[in-house]
Amino acid sequence: MKKQFIIGTSLVVSFVLGMTAGNYALSDQPMNVKIGLVDVTKLVDSSSEIKALKNSHNKKAEELKAWIEVAKTDVEKQKTKEGQQKLAQKYENDLIKKQEYLSKTFQKELADIDKNIGNVVKERSKAMGYDIVFNKSAVLYGGEDITSSIQKYIK
Repeated sequence: MKKQFIIGTSLVVSFVLGMTAGNYALSDQPMNVKIGLVDVTKLVDSSSEIKALKNSHNKKAEELKAWIEVAKTDVEKQKTKEGQQKLAQKYENDLIKKQEYLSKTFQKELADIDKNIGNVVKERSKAMGYDIVFNKSAVLYGGEDITSSIQKYIK
């Protein structure tokens, strides 16, 4: 029992000494970390690629609306209920495929643009000497807002 007490005590003492030494070593190190803040929403809103993607998406949505109107007219022209139902089902299947395709392409293009913006932030931040960059909305205090400096390089 005495042997277990000695082993337990030496483990506790070793742990405390290790923590104290670690804290002491860290306290002597100056914190020379340069922290940047970026307003991601502002970068995205100013991106010409995003604006072009939105315009393209809106144009495709208008084309889809026009296609739907043509489909409605075609269905109404059918003389029998059965003919209307068959044609309506065909157009409905086509519509689902078109919507899925538009959604997939939009998401892929958006992800590519997001990746490009992230790369610009990373490259410019490193070039400006920042060690860490946070989204401005996630930080309550500290750091330097570098949004305008990076915004110049966003396509």
